[in-house]
Amino acid sequence: MNTKSDAPYGLLLQKYVSNILKYTKDMSEEEFINSGVTYDACILNFINIGEQAKSLSEDFKTKYPELPYRKIIGLRNIAAHSYEGLKAFTLIK
Repeated sequence: MNTKSDAPYGLLLQKYVSNILKYTKDMSEEEFINSGVTYDACILNFINIGEQAKSLSEDFKTKYPELPYRKIIGLRNIAAHSYEGLKAFTLIK
């Protein structure tokens, strides 16, 4: 496994997940859905997570099969191409 080449992607993944957790700390689902700024910021971070997931090597994905890479990348595609069609409920559940 070429972990060195995956390291930058992993660091960015950690950053984006950390951002989402920081932005939504102590928020209820309703507060999240109704907070345009927080919602938009989290969607951007979800898109960024999907971008980094697409860049991970097959060796990395094989080593960590518990992560739902296809779903992560799929969410990125939906968020990036159908942003206005997103419903917060489907992101939370």
